[in-house]
Amino acid sequence: MHFLHLLYASLAAFMLEVRASNCSPFPSSVVEFSSGFEQPEPPSIKAEYGTNFIQHKWNQNLSHITTGYIRNSPSQLLVRADEAYDGTLASSVFNYANSTKEGLVDNTLTSYDESGKPTVWRGWNIMYQGAIPVTVYVNSCNIMVGYDYFSPGLRTRVITEYFNIQA
Repeated sequence: MHFLHLLYASLAAFMLEVRASNCSPFPSSVVEFSSGFEQPEPPSIKAEYGTNFIQHKWNQNLSHITTGYIRNSPSQLLVRADEAYDGTLASSVFNYANSTKEGLVDNTLTSYDESGKPTVWRGWNIMYQGAIPVTVYVNSCNIMVGYDYFSPGLRTRVITEYFNIQA
């Protein structure tokens, strides 16, 4: 069994290396602490993607670590995030076809606790759209590999990293 884990890890590392080698490296002008640094043009990122993620969200009231899968589909005006945390499975669908000028997005969250009983919540959530500052991280192929944001209401900080990205 241990051998299979090593084999899969080796194959995954090889695949990541092959994918990364298909992209040109970032130019030296974007190395932050270089005397030759120049502000880069904002990238045009690939908006349609699916990816696994890990996220840590915290403020004075909580520290919440979750992992799951996100499907971002601007062509369908939907984002779906499936996640697992603290013995709970949840699926959240953000419907951008139903959003407000303030940046609030229609959100339906269905969660299942250890008993298997579903809880459905529907309301409005802020998902980017200029409502809060978001730092988006991309690789040299202009594929989003994560994001961070800070929401001032409860002073909430969120860090999200992507892996196994299909763009």
